[in-house]
Amino acid sequence: MVAKSYFKSLKFKIAAGFAAIFLCISFVLNLLLYTTLSKSLEIAFQSNILLEANGVLVQLRDDYLQIPVTNADQPIQIWLGSSGSATKFYERTDFPDGYDDLLPLVIDQFYTQENKNRFTIESDSLTFGFVRNPSETAPDSDIIVVLSKNNREHKEQLSALKNRIILSTTSACLISLALSLLFAQISLKPINLLIEKAKSIKPSTKMDRLPESKTGDELSQLSQTFNQMIDRIEEGIQNQSRFFNSASHELRTPLANMQAELELELDNLKEKKAESTLRSIQQEVTRMQLIVSDFLMLAQLEAESISTSKETLRIDDLIYDMIDKTKYMRDNSGATLKLKIDHKIESFKFLGDKAKMESLFSNLLINAYKFGDNSESISMNLHSGEGSLTLSIVNNISRKNQQMKGNGLGLWLCKKISEIHGFKLSTKQSSDRFSVELTIPTNAHNSQH
Repeated sequence: MVAKSYFKSLKFKIAAGFAAIFLCISFVLNLLLYTTLSKSLEIAFQSNILLEANGVLVQLRDDYLQIPVTNADQPIQIWLGSSGSATKFYERTDFPDGYDDLLPLVIDQFYTQENKNRFTIESDSLTFGFVRNPSETAPDSDIIVVLSKNNREHKEQLSALKNRIILSTTSACLISLALSLLFAQISLKPINLLIEKAKSIKPSTKMDRLPESKTGDELSQLSQTFNQMIDRIEEGIQNQSRFFNSASHELRTPLANMQAELELELDNLKEKKAESTLRSIQQEVTRMQLIVSDFLMLAQLEAESISTSKETLRIDDLIYDMIDKTKYMRDNSGATLKLKIDHKIESFKFLGDKAKMESLFSNLLINAYKFGDNSESISMNLHSGEGSLTLSIVNNISRKNQQMKGNGLGLWLCKKISEIHGFKLSTKQSSDRFSVELTIPTNAHNSQH
């Protein structure tokens, strides 16, 4: 997976692009170079053959019957010829078989309009040089020398040249790729720094900014564009936070007044029928109060402006209060709750923000009521562990209620409140059961006895 992502990286793509361009250019240039060099070597080889043949011919100028001594690698034939015909009067014994009468087949090349005095012919492994010169002792005739050369060494030189060019091109491409990777890494280093910095930026009302250079290049423009986008995001979060704060504060006062009036009416009420209606309204007002409190806390968390006012709280009182406040939800869902508290720790006290802890406990209970399977009781246990207390809530999952997709706001809020207090909240879910555990350390900093 790492290798796959590396090959997809911009660094590798840039390096591979440079290497591919270099390979194409090198291939074309080296092909031209090889063509030029091989042609030059071919001309030099043929010229050398003709030069050696001409050296023999010079020795025959005075007397063509005086056969000169040649080197071991110079098998020759000597002919006396004229236009259209030739007579061989000497052939060295090691002259290649099968080419004894080659000259009569090509003699016309001497007597074309160009009136050549020399030319070469190449076969698979041999190259033949043909030179002529007018004979001084045989009127109207030419002395023609045919010299044979094995071209294997010449072919091997051309093959070695081609292999060297291929090897040098391949090596140059690999070096080019390595240098391109290094260059791309250096060039993209500022972008990588921007990426790491961007990853560390969290949405809030006061977000960090990316560093901006004064070079005026594309990277500087990218940083400026990102910072402008962060400005807009930050402004949107601030507007949202202000709206939640304003709406929550505006709603809390009338809800509190409604709650107080309902309690007063219920205390003075004599008719049972009206009492049922008022209690239903009271439950809905209580529910609205919890929602408004959660929205206000959400706005404060998003704005990172939340503060805590810790006081000594009894955990059993907190649990009983929240069970009572969420009774309306339990009644509506038809759920039953089994509460078990270890008697050794029922009076355990800890330092916490009362409003936020109430929000945490109520959200945990409402989540169980809302998505639980009412066929079995919801289990709520408070027990002690090593250096901590653990409150666990376990419920069966209702397949019907599970289809009602929640936004996860309640659990998210619970986790944030837990983090603020230094507690740990964890959840587990299987196919049919859901459990949540709140762990409260019992150290001196968190607890009071």
